Amino acid sequence: MSILGKEVIGRFIDVTRYPHLSSSIPDRQLEIIEVIESKETSEIRSRYEQFLGGISAAPAAVTLGDEMIFIGDSTNNEGCVYYVDIEFGVFKLHESMEEFLNAIKP
Repeated sequence: MSILGKEVIGRFIDVTRYPHLSSSIPDRQLEIIEVIESKETSEIRSRYEQFLGGISAAPAAVTLGDEMIFIGDSTNNEGCVYYVDIEFGVFKLHESMEEFLNAIKP
């Protein structure tokens, strides 16, 4: 089982909604192409730990271009949604999964 359901595959993140993100990356939208299965989260988390800047979060999805969506999993960031780009950094998108799911477009 994954943190996000397969229904998010093929949906888009509108980068222009996030000024801090749109001023840092060249893309205007990010397509979600894969959800991370729970059996893969530990391995992926360990590979991305150096890029998370101390944020405790679990990998949830992959965007076109192999960048990642992470979900906060500690008491001070539980449910927060982050976009992690190994070139450009970590960007907090939403305070909750519900906000994120309402924001992504088909």
